[in-house]
Amino acid sequence: MALTSSMNWGINLLISLTFLTVTELIGLSWVCFIYTIMSLASLAFVIVFIPETKGCSLEQISMELAKQ
Repeated sequence: MALTSSMNWGINLLISLTFLTVTELIGLSWVCFIYTIMSLASLAFVIVFIPETKGCSLEQISMELAKQ
């Protein structure tokens, strides 16, 4: 959980620090397009590589991850 929160804060910081500079260089439309592509790539990663855990107990999730 700590790793996920750290990554979230780090990516948010990176976007906040670079947004205006990149917008001035390539334009708002391209920045939004790049962020859209990154979001879709992240979604594809989650769908393909992260197992579904809805309705599972912590023990079931642990056993499923141990098999992999």
